[in-house]
Amino acid sequence: MPCQFKGLEVIGPKELTLNGIDKARGIAKRLSFEFYVDAYRIYDKTGVWKAWQIEPPPNLDGIVLVLHAGEWKVASSPQQSYNLK
Repeated sequence: MPCQFKGLEVIGPKELTLNGIDKARGIAKRLSFEFYVDAYRIYDKTGVWKAWQIEPPPNLDGIVLVLHAGEWKVASSPQQSYNLK
């Protein structure tokens, strides 16, 4: 369902500590990013934007990227997420 954010900020990157398994797998770096919004609203099924909610939106969790073999890849992200249009 369409969702609109007000004041979207990306916080990070924060470099995470690599462990022995990461190094054995060839991971050179691990970074985390968090997201923050001032408010959000959802476009409902009747074709109307609902009121702005001053709280964290559902499922807007952070992501972790890893640098593996010279390429950045998503290591973890929310099961449900957002895309930008």
